[in-house]
Amino acid sequence: MSTTTTPEVQELTAAETETGREIRPKWLARGAAAIVIVSAIAAGTMFWLDSQHYETTDDAQVDGHFASLSSRIDGTVVWINPNAENDHAVKAGDLLLQLDPRDYETALERAKADLKIRVAQARGAAAEVPVVDASADNRLRAAEASRDEALAGVETAQA
Repeated sequence: MSTTTTPEVQELTAAETETGREIRPKWLARGAAAIVIVSAIAAGTMFWLDSQHYETTDDAQVDGHFASLSSRIDGTVVWINPNAENDHAVKAGDLLLQLDPRDYETALERAKADLKIRVAQARGAAAEVPVVDASADNRLRAAEASRDEALAGVETAQA
């Protein structure tokens, strides 16, 4: 029995014999499709990870967490921490700004001088207490003597 082969089949057979393997076009297509799918998944993952760093909005409003910053005392700001600007995170206990201390140093010196004056006034008042007590005691004795004289006058007048 004789078989006849066409030239296309003879070429395919020759290619198979040269490499020792059979070439299959469907595996080539599947490999290319797998590479495209893996590349698309990798690109999508990279885009998603990158987009996590940006805010998007549909109504032109972005919700955020804002903290009000104010000092307990009034004063002139002489230094602001560069990390305390918009869009920067700060840690608890970080120095955010520095106020001019000259106004408060002046107020402290005034308070110390006022304290010294009050302490001196208290010492003076404490020194006056015995004098006032002696003066009050003398007036009391004088009043008692006047009373005794008046009683003696009343007794004399009755007799």
